[in-house]
Amino acid sequence: MSRHLTWRFWLYAGISAALFIIASSSRDGEAAVWFIALSPFAVVLTLSVLSGWWVSLEVERVTLSRLRLIEGDELSIFVEVRCPRPIAIVEFEMQYPASMVPVTPARVIQPIDGDSRVRFDVRVEKWGVTGPEFLNIVTRDRFGLSETIQQFPLSNRVHVHPPTERIQSMVKAAQTRSATGDHRSTARGPGMELAEVRNYNPSDPVRLIHAMLSLRRGKPMVADRHTDQATDVILFIDAVQDVGETLDSTLRSTVAAATGLQERHFRSMDRVGILDRSTGVRWLSPALGRRAGHIIVDTLLSAKVMQDRRGDLPAIPLESLDGRSLILAVSPLYSEVFTSDLAQLRRRGHSVVVLLVQRQLDTGASTIARRVTRITNEWQKRRLAELGVVVLPWDPSGPVEPVLQKAVLAGQRPMGGRGSIRQPSASGFR
Repeated sequence: MSRHLTWRFWLYAGISAALFIIASSSRDGEAAVWFIALSPFAVVLTLSVLSGWWVSLEVERVTLSRLRLIEGDELSIFVEVRCPRPIAIVEFEMQYPASMVPVTPARVIQPIDGDSRVRFDVRVEKWGVTGPEFLNIVTRDRFGLSETIQQFPLSNRVHVHPPTERIQSMVKAAQTRSATGDHRSTARGPGMELAEVRNYNPSDPVRLIHAMLSLRRGKPMVADRHTDQATDVILFIDAVQDVGETLDSTLRSTVAAATGLQERHFRSMDRVGILDRSTGVRWLSPALGRRAGHIIVDTLLSAKVMQDRRGDLPAIPLESLDGRSLILAVSPLYSEVFTSDLAQLRRRGHSVVVLLVQRQLDTGASTIARRVTRITNEWQKRRLAELGVVVLPWDPSGPVEPVLQKAVLAGQRPMGGRGSIRQPSASGFR
């Protein structure tokens, strides 16, 4: 908090002093005229002092109308203040980050008498975790001769989601756990998909006999089915690099796709975890439930870009990953670091699927840069294909659903286990 006198005070004080000096050095008749000219300025100074100088406000609370938004939504910020006595001039100024655009003026001037509430409206333009930064309050007396400046740092945060789609299809897991879900397992039991039709064995329960098949073939028959089970899904997020504009970047597309994927797998009773390669390595173990969903989404929204420096990066927690987990990576495959992580996971026997975010370089990039990027990207894809990683190209301008649906119809399933890894060819990929 700072208190000082404004330029008006010094102007009024200077004029009053000058008039007083002139009046004191003048003759009696002229002095009365100068004193009369001095009186308005002296009255203003006197009334200003009597009205009270340097009165401060107490901010009770700052609240947000919503805590979760979609890009482009509007948000209201409410400031509740308490004032011990009336203040003639109060100036509120809200400072926003670049992701917030004011809808109503960020600066409001009004008188305050007692408890009051001030409202600011903004539009949030970019995904992530954001919020107002500072609230500046300037109080002045009725004549604007003195002012008190207060600055309040604000900790209110809102989670802004990129637009996501409701995904229906999903890549089937190579390995499952015992919990019931939507993935077809190799185990036999109650399920939807037919495994085989065989003769009845005396060791089979009588309830497994299929009445219609038995009538057709004239002997007891059993229709075995694949059980539907759940799995553990690890969303591997590539935040090493970000290419593109703010609202059309690879990281934004990555977060949007990952958010839709975690919602789909939650509906299938899969436990979902997060492995985020960004400023370090963030690891959230697989979990299920509404609380876990909020934690995962908040982790995705707080993803930040880092520099691609291999020597500065910590290793991913391989020991914490269950070998039966499905690694579902979302990445543009521009980074050697991220590709090396995927190759390392595959070598350890994990099932790995990559949703490849395809985006062209900006038009300002040179022909050589475009060619190098294209060759590097193809090399990364071929390197992963040598290891048995399923790569699904996806254009962020369209939905994810057709890509996953095409993979499901084509029967693409990630390989599981170390024994299914194909040996690299002599081309030098490793």
